[in-house]
Amino acid sequence: MKCHICDSILIRSWCDRLWLIPGNQQEFHYFNCSECGTVFCDPLPKGLELAAYYKDHFNYSWFEEHLPFKKIQAAHRWQRIASLFHKYNIRQGRLLDVGCGHGLFLSHAQRARWSTVGIDYQSLATRHAREKLGLEVVEGDLRTVILEDRLKASQFDFVTAWHCLEHVPDPLNYLEEITMVLGPSGKVLIAVPNAEALGMKLMREDWIWCQPPYVHVTHFTEKSLALLARRSGLNILATWTRDTWDAHPFFDVYVAPRMVRLLNRLRRLSTRAAFWLEEGMRLACYTASCPNHWLLGRERTDRLGSELLLLAERIQPNAK
Repeated sequence: MKCHICDSILIRSWCDRLWLIPGNQQEFHYFNCSECGTVFCDPLPKGLELAAYYKDHFNYSWFEEHLPFKKIQAAHRWQRIASLFHKYNIRQGRLLDVGCGHGLFLSHAQRARWSTVGIDYQSLATRHAREKLGLEVVEGDLRTVILEDRLKASQFDFVTAWHCLEHVPDPLNYLEEITMVLGPSGKVLIAVPNAEALGMKLMREDWIWCQPPYVHVTHFTEKSLALLARRSGLNILATWTRDTWDAHPFFDVYVAPRMVRLLNRLRRLSTRAAFWLEEGMRLACYTASCPNHWLLGRERTDRLGSELLLLAERIQPNAK
Protein backbone atom coordinates (compact mmCIF):
# COMPACT_ATOMS: atom_id res chain seq x y z
CA MET A 1 0.00 0.00 0.00
CA LYS A 2 1.14 3.56 -0.71
CA CYS A 3 -0.25 7.06 -0.35
CA HIS A 4 -2.20 8.00 -3.47
CA ILE A 5 -1.17 11.66 -3.04
CA CYS A 6 2.62 11.54 -2.46
CA ASP A 7 3.36 7.84 -3.23
CA SER A 8 5.03 7.29 0.15
CA ILE A 9 5.01 3.77 1.56
CA LEU A 10 5.22 5.12 5.13
CA ILE A 11 1.61 4.20 5.88
CA ARG A 12 -0.02 3.30 9.17
CA SER A 13 -3.52 2.52 10.37
CA TRP A 14 -5.28 5.71 11.45
CA CYS A 15 -8.13 4.18 13.47
CA ASP A 16 -9.58 0.79 14.30
CA ARG A 17 -13.12 1.53 13.16
CA LEU A 18 -14.48 -0.55 10.30
CA TRP A 19 -16.95 0.97 7.85
CA LEU A 20 -19.27 -1.07 5.61
CA ILE A 21 -20.63 0.49 2.45
CA PRO A 22 -24.43 0.03 2.38
CA GLY A 23 -25.70 -2.39 -0.21
CA ASN A 24 -22.70 -4.68 -0.70
CA GLN A 25 -21.01 -4.80 2.75
CA GLN A 26 -17.63 -3.77 1.31
CA GLU A 27 -15.21 -3.09 4.19
CA PHE A 28 -13.29 0.21 4.37
CA HIS A 29 -10.57 1.44 6.71
CA TYR A 30 -8.78 4.76 7.19
CA PHE A 31 -4.97 4.99 6.93
CA ASN A 32 -2.54 7.85 7.47
CA CYS A 33 0.52 8.85 5.43
CA SER A 34 3.49 9.72 7.68
CA GLU A 35 5.08 11.76 4.88
CA CYS A 36 2.34 14.19 3.80
CA GLY A 37 -0.20 13.64 6.60
CA THR A 38 -3.06 12.60 4.31
CA VAL A 39 -5.77 10.42 5.83
CA PHE A 40 -7.23 8.17 3.15
CA CYS A 41 -9.38 5.09 2.84
CA ASP A 42 -8.45 1.62 1.72
CA PRO A 43 -9.58 0.16 -0.53
CA LEU A 44 -10.37 3.13 -2.77
CA PRO A 45 -14.07 2.87 -3.71
CA LYS A 46 -14.90 2.08 -7.31
CA GLY A 47 -16.96 4.46 -9.41
CA LEU A 48 -19.92 2.08 -9.61
CA GLU A 49 -19.89 1.60 -5.83
CA LEU A 50 -19.97 5.34 -5.27
CA ALA A 51 -22.68 5.87 -7.88
CA ALA A 52 -24.87 3.22 -6.21
CA TYR A 53 -24.28 4.71 -2.76
CA TYR A 54 -25.12 8.28 -3.78
CA LYS A 55 -28.16 7.10 -5.71
CA ASP A 56 -29.67 4.85 -3.04
CA HIS A 57 -28.22 5.72 0.39
CA PHE A 58 -26.78 9.24 0.60
CA ASN A 59 -28.75 11.55 2.91
CA TYR A 60 -29.71 14.39 0.55
CA SER A 61 -32.45 15.43 2.99
CA TRP A 62 -29.72 16.93 5.20
CA PHE A 63 -29.26 19.73 2.66
CA GLU A 64 -33.00 20.35 2.45
CA GLU A 65 -33.24 20.61 6.25
CA HIS A 66 -30.26 22.96 6.43
CA LEU A 67 -31.23 25.12 3.44
CA PRO A 68 -31.67 28.35 5.49
CA PHE A 69 -28.18 27.89 6.95
CA LYS A 70 -26.72 26.95 3.57
CA LYS A 71 -28.09 30.19 2.12
CA ILE A 72 -26.25 32.16 4.80
CA GLN A 73 -23.12 30.13 4.11
CA ALA A 74 -23.33 30.76 0.36
CA ALA A 75 -23.68 34.51 0.85
CA HIS A 76 -20.72 34.53 3.22
CA ARG A 77 -18.60 32.47 0.85
CA TRP A 78 -19.22 34.89 -2.00
CA GLN A 79 -18.48 37.88 0.22
CA ARG A 80 -15.13 36.40 1.25
CA ILE A 81 -14.24 35.35 -2.30
CA ALA A 82 -15.05 38.77 -3.69
CA SER A 83 -12.48 40.26 -1.31
CA LEU A 84 -9.77 38.23 -3.10
CA PHE A 85 -10.54 39.42 -6.62
CA HIS A 86 -8.41 42.57 -6.61
CA LYS A 87 -5.58 41.09 -4.54
CA TYR A 88 -5.08 38.14 -6.90
CA ASN A 89 -6.14 39.75 -10.17
CA ILE A 90 -9.26 37.62 -10.60
CA ARG A 91 -11.15 39.34 -13.38
CA GLN A 92 -14.88 39.10 -13.89
CA GLY A 93 -15.75 36.60 -16.59
CA ARG A 94 -16.94 32.99 -16.82
CA LEU A 95 -17.23 31.06 -13.53
CA LEU A 96 -17.72 27.31 -13.08
CA ASP A 97 -18.86 25.95 -9.72
CA VAL A 98 -17.97 22.26 -9.46
CA GLY A 99 -20.41 20.39 -7.23
CA CYS A 100 -22.87 23.28 -7.39
CA GLY A 101 -25.70 21.47 -5.57
CA HIS A 102 -28.67 23.79 -5.03
CA GLY A 103 -26.82 26.62 -6.82
CA LEU A 104 -26.88 28.94 -3.81
CA PHE A 105 -23.27 30.09 -4.20
CA LEU A 106 -23.60 30.26 -7.97
CA SER A 107 -26.61 32.56 -7.71
CA HIS A 108 -24.51 35.16 -5.85
CA ALA A 109 -21.93 35.05 -8.63
CA GLN A 110 -24.67 35.53 -11.22
CA ARG A 111 -26.09 38.51 -9.34
CA ALA A 112 -22.57 40.00 -9.37
CA ARG A 113 -22.75 39.80 -13.19
CA TRP A 114 -20.47 36.82 -13.69
CA SER A 115 -21.34 34.41 -16.52
CA THR A 116 -21.98 31.24 -14.55
CA VAL A 117 -22.21 27.48 -15.07
CA GLY A 118 -22.60 24.77 -12.43
CA ILE A 119 -21.86 21.08 -12.65
CA ASP A 120 -23.08 18.28 -10.39
CA TYR A 121 -24.73 14.87 -10.46
CA GLN A 122 -28.43 14.93 -11.29
CA SER A 123 -30.53 15.31 -8.13
CA LEU A 124 -33.30 17.36 -6.58
CA ALA A 125 -30.59 19.90 -5.75
CA THR A 126 -29.66 20.51 -9.40
CA ARG A 127 -33.35 20.66 -10.26
CA HIS A 128 -33.71 23.42 -7.63
CA ALA A 129 -30.75 25.28 -9.17
CA ARG A 130 -32.25 25.14 -12.64
CA GLU A 131 -35.95 25.61 -12.00
CA LYS A 132 -36.02 27.79 -8.86
CA LEU A 133 -32.90 29.89 -9.44
CA GLY A 134 -32.77 29.82 -13.24
CA LEU A 135 -29.12 28.75 -13.38
CA GLU A 136 -27.28 26.93 -16.13
CA VAL A 137 -26.34 23.54 -14.69
CA VAL A 138 -24.59 20.67 -16.46
CA GLU A 139 -25.45 17.29 -14.95
CA GLY A 140 -22.99 14.40 -14.81
CA ASP A 141 -19.48 13.63 -13.64
CA LEU A 142 -16.73 16.02 -14.69
CA ARG A 143 -14.76 13.59 -16.85
CA THR A 144 -17.79 12.48 -18.87
CA VAL A 145 -19.01 16.04 -19.35
CA ILE A 146 -15.61 17.07 -20.74
CA LEU A 147 -15.38 14.01 -23.01
CA GLU A 148 -18.87 14.74 -24.34
CA ASP A 149 -17.80 18.34 -25.03
CA ARG A 150 -20.51 19.77 -22.78
CA LEU A 151 -17.71 21.68 -21.04
CA LYS A 152 -14.80 22.82 -23.18
CA ALA A 153 -11.10 23.18 -22.49
CA SER A 154 -9.85 26.63 -21.45
CA GLN A 155 -13.43 27.84 -21.07
CA PHE A 156 -13.46 29.44 -17.61
CA ASP A 157 -11.72 32.32 -15.88
CA PHE A 158 -12.50 31.12 -12.36
CA VAL A 159 -13.46 27.69 -10.99
CA THR A 160 -14.68 26.97 -7.48
CA ALA A 161 -14.83 23.50 -5.93
CA TRP A 162 -16.45 23.60 -2.49
CA HIS A 163 -15.94 20.27 -0.70
CA CYS A 164 -15.76 18.08 -3.79
CA LEU A 165 -12.17 16.82 -3.91
CA GLU A 166 -12.49 14.74 -0.74
CA HIS A 167 -15.31 12.69 -2.34
CA VAL A 168 -13.49 11.37 -5.42
CA PRO A 169 -11.31 8.22 -5.54
CA ASP A 170 -8.78 9.79 -7.94
CA PRO A 171 -8.26 13.42 -6.84
CA LEU A 172 -5.25 13.94 -9.13
CA ASN A 173 -7.21 13.19 -12.30
CA TYR A 174 -10.14 15.21 -10.97
CA LEU A 175 -7.98 18.27 -10.37
CA GLU A 176 -6.29 17.83 -13.75
CA GLU A 177 -9.74 17.95 -15.35
CA ILE A 178 -10.53 21.16 -13.47
CA THR A 179 -7.22 22.59 -14.67
CA MET A 180 -8.14 21.62 -18.22
CA VAL A 181 -11.24 23.84 -18.30
CA LEU A 182 -9.33 26.86 -16.93
CA GLY A 183 -8.47 29.53 -19.47
CA PRO A 184 -5.11 31.33 -19.69
CA SER A 185 -4.24 32.67 -16.22
CA GLY A 186 -7.48 31.12 -14.93
CA LYS A 187 -7.80 30.72 -11.17
CA VAL A 188 -9.28 27.91 -9.08
CA LEU A 189 -10.40 27.91 -5.45
CA ILE A 190 -10.54 24.56 -3.66
CA ALA A 191 -12.07 24.00 -0.22
CA VAL A 192 -11.86 20.68 1.64
CA PRO A 193 -12.06 19.43 5.24
CA ASN A 194 -8.72 19.96 6.98
CA ALA A 195 -6.99 16.79 8.21
CA GLU A 196 -4.98 18.99 10.62
CA ALA A 197 -8.07 20.70 12.06
CA LEU A 198 -8.33 20.99 15.82
CA GLY A 199 -11.65 19.13 15.75
CA MET A 200 -10.15 16.17 13.88
CA LYS A 201 -7.10 16.09 16.17
CA LEU A 202 -9.32 15.96 19.26
CA MET A 203 -12.23 13.81 18.04
CA ARG A 204 -10.59 11.83 15.23
CA GLU A 205 -13.17 9.56 13.53
CA ASP A 206 -15.98 11.10 15.60
CA TRP A 207 -15.38 14.57 14.13
CA ILE A 208 -18.35 15.84 12.12
CA TRP A 209 -16.38 16.04 8.84
CA CYS A 210 -14.67 12.67 9.28
CA GLN A 211 -17.41 10.81 7.46
CA PRO A 212 -17.39 7.19 6.24
CA PRO A 213 -14.41 6.70 3.92
CA TYR A 214 -16.57 5.97 0.88
CA VAL A 215 -18.04 9.47 1.39
CA HIS A 216 -14.85 11.35 2.33
CA VAL A 217 -12.28 9.24 0.51
CA THR A 218 -9.35 11.58 1.29
CA HIS A 219 -8.68 14.06 4.08
CA PHE A 220 -6.02 16.53 2.93
CA THR A 221 -3.39 18.45 4.83
CA GLU A 222 -2.01 21.76 3.57
CA LYS A 223 1.10 19.87 2.40
CA SER A 224 -0.77 17.17 0.50
CA LEU A 225 -3.28 19.54 -1.12
CA ALA A 226 -0.44 21.79 -2.31
CA LEU A 227 1.43 18.77 -3.72
CA LEU A 228 -1.69 17.65 -5.57
CA ALA A 229 -2.21 21.15 -7.01
CA ARG A 230 1.36 21.35 -8.30
CA ARG A 231 1.10 17.90 -9.88
CA SER A 232 -2.07 19.08 -11.63
CA GLY A 233 -0.33 21.98 -13.37
CA LEU A 234 -1.28 24.72 -10.94
CA ASN A 235 0.74 27.51 -9.40
CA ILE A 236 -0.28 28.06 -5.77
CA LEU A 237 -1.17 31.63 -4.83
CA ALA A 238 -2.35 31.12 -1.24
CA THR A 239 -3.50 28.54 1.32
CA TRP A 240 -5.36 29.17 4.56
CA THR A 241 -7.80 27.58 7.02
CA ARG A 242 -11.01 28.74 8.66
CA ASP A 243 -13.74 27.43 10.93
CA THR A 244 -17.33 27.21 9.70
CA TRP A 245 -20.73 27.17 11.38
CA ASP A 246 -21.25 23.48 10.63
CA ALA A 247 -17.77 22.31 11.70
CA HIS A 248 -16.69 24.34 14.67
CA PRO A 249 -14.42 22.84 17.38
CA PHE A 250 -15.94 24.79 20.26
CA PHE A 251 -19.40 23.38 19.54
CA ASP A 252 -18.26 19.92 18.42
CA VAL A 253 -15.89 19.28 21.32
CA TYR A 254 -17.35 21.21 24.25
CA VAL A 255 -21.02 22.06 23.62
CA ALA A 256 -22.46 19.10 21.68
CA PRO A 257 -21.59 16.40 24.26
CA ARG A 258 -23.38 18.42 26.95
CA MET A 259 -26.50 18.75 24.80
CA VAL A 260 -27.00 15.09 23.95
CA ARG A 261 -29.51 14.26 26.70
CA LEU A 262 -31.44 17.48 26.22
CA LEU A 263 -31.70 16.99 22.47
CA ASN A 264 -32.78 13.35 22.82
CA ARG A 265 -35.58 14.36 25.18
CA LEU A 266 -36.62 17.24 22.97
CA ARG A 267 -36.73 15.03 19.88
CA ARG A 268 -39.41 12.90 21.55
CA LEU A 269 -41.57 16.01 21.72
CA SER A 270 -40.56 17.80 18.53
CA THR A 271 -37.83 16.86 16.08
CA ARG A 272 -38.12 20.31 14.49
CA ALA A 273 -37.54 22.09 17.80
CA ALA A 274 -34.51 19.87 18.50
CA PHE A 275 -33.13 20.63 15.03
CA TRP A 276 -33.41 24.39 15.43
CA LEU A 277 -31.92 24.31 18.92
CA GLU A 278 -28.88 22.32 17.79
CA GLU A 279 -28.25 24.32 14.62
CA GLY A 280 -28.94 27.61 16.39
CA MET A 281 -26.30 26.71 18.96
CA ARG A 282 -23.86 25.83 16.17
CA LEU A 283 -24.38 29.21 14.57
CA ALA A 284 -24.18 31.01 17.92
CA CYS A 285 -20.86 29.34 18.79
CA TYR A 286 -19.45 30.25 15.40
CA THR A 287 -20.70 33.83 15.59
CA ALA A 288 -19.35 34.36 19.11
CA SER A 289 -15.91 32.83 18.62
CA CYS A 290 -15.07 33.74 14.99
CA PRO A 291 -15.76 37.51 14.63
CA ASN A 292 -12.33 37.99 13.07
CA HIS A 293 -13.51 35.87 10.16
CA TRP A 294 -17.18 36.65 9.56
CA LEU A 295 -17.09 40.29 10.74
CA LEU A 296 -13.57 41.55 10.00
CA GLY A 297 -12.74 39.29 7.06
CA ARG A 298 -9.54 37.91 8.56
CA GLU A 299 -8.48 34.34 7.93
CA ARG A 300 -6.71 32.07 10.42
CA THR A 301 -2.92 32.14 10.26
CA ASP A 302 -2.49 28.63 11.72
CA ARG A 303 -3.40 25.23 10.25
CA LEU A 304 -6.09 24.37 12.81
CA GLY A 305 -9.26 25.61 11.07
CA SER A 306 -11.88 23.07 10.05
CA GLU A 307 -11.84 24.08 6.39
CA LEU A 308 -8.68 24.12 4.26
CA LEU A 309 -8.65 26.42 1.22
CA LEU A 310 -6.22 26.72 -1.68
CA LEU A 311 -6.17 29.37 -4.40
CA ALA A 312 -4.12 28.62 -7.51
CA GLU A 313 -3.74 29.56 -11.15
CA ARG A 314 -3.12 27.52 -14.26
CA ILE A 315 0.53 27.33 -15.34
CA GLN A 316 0.89 28.25 -18.98
CA PRO A 317 2.82 25.80 -21.22
CA ASN A 318 5.45 28.42 -22.12
CA ALA A 319 5.90 29.60 -18.51
CA LYS A 320 9.44 29.21 -17.19
